[in-house]
Amino acid sequence: MIVLKVIGIILLCILALIVILALVFLFWPIFYKIKGSYKENEPHADLNIHYLLWLFNIHIKYDYGTDPMLIVKLFFIPVYKKSIIELIEKYMNSEETPAGGEESEEGKESESEASLDETSSDDVAKEDETEESVQVIRSNEGSLKDDESFHEYTGEELEDILNEDDYIEHLSLIGKFRVYLSKIHLAISNLIKKCYNIKDSFVQFKRNVRRYYKLIKHYYKILKKPCVKGTLKRLKDAFFKLLKLLKPSKARLNLHLGFDDPSTTAKVYSYYCMLIPFIGRYVTYNADFDNVIYEGDGYVKGKVVVFPYLWLTFRLFLYKDVRQFIRIIIREVRRNGRK
Repeated sequence: MIVLKVIGIILLCILALIVILALVFLFWPIFYKIKGSYKENEPHADLNIHYLLWLFNIHIKYDYGTDPMLIVKLFFIPVYKKSIIELIEKYMNSEETPAGGEESEEGKESESEASLDETSSDDVAKEDETEESVQVIRSNEGSLKDDESFHEYTGEELEDILNEDDYIEHLSLIGKFRVYLSKIHLAISNLIKKCYNIKDSFVQFKRNVRRYYKLIKHYYKILKKPCVKGTLKRLKDAFFKLLKLLKPSKARLNLHLGFDDPSTTAKVYSYYCMLIPFIGRYVTYNADFDNVIYEGDGYVKGKVVVFPYLWLTFRLFLYKDVRQFIRIIIREVRRNGRK
C-alpha cells in the first residue's frame, strides 16, 4: 500500500507539473520591444524578446558598421552568440551541398557519365538538324568549265556560300542560274519552317487558353458555394480580431527633419499638424528650417499571449462552413497532385 501511495503521489506531482507548465505556456505573456534610430547617418536597431521574467531572452542587435548579432540568454547567462550573416551563409551553403557532405566517387562518376550522355545527345541533335543537306555547284580551282563538282552542304553553310560574291562571279551562266534557284529554294524552306513554327505556337496558345478557361470556370464554381462565402466572412472577422490582439501596448516615433527648401519643410509640418488628432499620441515631429537633417528614433513595445490565438483558431474550426472549405482545399490539392 505504501508503494502504491508513493507511486500515486509521484504521478500526481508529474501531472500537476505538466498542467502548470501548460498553463504557463498558454497564459504567460511573451514580451517584446523593438527600438531603432537613425542619427548622423548611422542606423541602429535592437530587438528584445523575453519570457518568464527574463529567464529566457533573445536579443538581436545591429550597430552601424558591424554585422547584426543574435544573442540567446538562459537564466541571464549567454548560451549562444553569433552573427546573423554567418548563420544565413551557413544555411545557404547547407542547401547547396548534399546532406552527406563531400560527394562520393560513385556520385562523381555518375555525374560525369550524365554529362557525357548530355554532350552525346547534343551532338546527335546537331547531326539530326544538319541531315537536310543540299547540293550546290562549285567550280574547279581557276577553271570556268560547266563540269562543276557536287558537294553536300547544310543550310547554314549554303547561306554562307551563296552570299559570297566572288564565288558567284566565277560561275558559268548555268551555275549562276542554279545558285539563284538554290537561294529561292532556301528562302521558301525557311518561310515554310517559320509558318510551321507560327502554327505550333498558335496551337499551344489555344491549348493554354482552353486550359486556363476550364480552371477559372472550375474555381469560380467553387467560390460560388455557400460554405466558401461563409468561410471568407468568418476569416475577415478573425483577421480584425488578430490585428487587435497584435496591437502593441506602447509605440513612439520621434522625427527631426529638415529639407533643402524651407517651403518643403513647412509643407511636411503642415501635413503633420493636420494628422495630430490621429497620430499625435505616437508621432512627434520637429521641423528644422535652417539645416538639412534626417534623423529619428522610435520604439514599439508589446506582449503576446498564446491562448487567445489558439482559442481564435479553435473557434474557426468549430464552424461547419470552415470545415467544408478545408475539405474542398484538401480535395483540390490531391487532385492537382495526381495531375
